[in-house]
Amino acid sequence: MIYFSIVRHGETPYNVAGIVQSRTGGELTPRGANMAKSLGVHLKDEVFTRIYSSDLERTRLTTKHLVSQLNTDVPKVKFTPLLRERNFGDWEFLPTKVCVMKTQEMGLLPYQHHLVDIPNGETYEECQQRAAQFFAEILKIVDEADDNQDENILAISHGILLTVLIENIVFHPDKYDILNFNDEELKTKADNTSRTRFSISKLKTGETKRLITFTHFFDVEHLKLMG
Repeated sequence: MIYFSIVRHGETPYNVAGIVQSRTGGELTPRGANMAKSLGVHLKDEVFTRIYSSDLERTRLTTKHLVSQLNTDVPKVKFTPLLRERNFGDWEFLPTKVCVMKTQEMGLLPYQHHLVDIPNGETYEECQQRAAQFFAEILKIVDEADDNQDENILAISHGILLTVLIENIVFHPDKYDILNFNDEELKTKADNTSRTRFSISKLKTGETKRLITFTHFFDVEHLKLMG
């Protein structure tokens, strides 16, 4: 069986202050570090065969704190710019209300803020292409795996990139059959260190669609460990 999990980074000072932060690295708050450690404790006995992370500092730190709590052997982490947050261009370090106002101006619903046009930033389509390129790498691993080979892949990324990657799956019924997923779930927010997990079937000869089965969606059960 092939499983894939994608996690949002831990809380940052800019998250707390309501400030846009995308392409710059960023630190974690003490709470953000503890959130990542709590997730690591929650997953402490899980064996990950591959780990990927955005190369920005806040995701690097999240990954470091998470894997520090695992009881299992940890594979070498592959850091990749493909998992970076959507580039917010001229809005970097501005209050997040600029995004809220643009969402309203464009007639979008509040949960569609990731669709807004950003001055001198990355377009939604460009962000989609990055997410699709990364997921294509994961699917290549799936299809090249032996029939009896298990893979448990972990990726640490950012809120919008995470949402876009999931949209690339659930909005393509021509490519995927989806189980245990409700469209209403995409109207919710990916909180810091939330985890989404699903299994991926191999695309066999003659098949045109693969099966994606969700087991967790924006799950934050581990935060109960923090009290």
